[in-house]
Amino acid sequence: MKNKYLLDTNAVSSLTQEHANDYEKIFAKVASLEGELYISILSIYEMEYGAFHADDPDIAHKARLAIQLIKDEDEITILPLTEAGGRNIWRN
Repeated sequence: MKNKYLLDTNAVSSLTQEHANDYEKIFAKVASLEGELYISILSIYEMEYGAFHADDPDIAHKARLAIQLIKDEDEITILPLTEAGGRNIWRN
């Protein structure tokens, strides 16, 4: 059985910002994981919210680019919001 990892919003945000304090630590940790990577659609919502409310248009633009990169990434599966989603994904 493959290991499955659910990345939280903070980890994903740090991975999209090379200047973040914990970027290298989180990047190394995620790169070392062997298994399937997941992100909740709620994390995408949180990132969209942050981009929308950013005071700096450049930060908002970079956040939206990061969101698109996550959506285009084949190595990360975005989990939809369903009642059974939280239970069923870990049983396979």
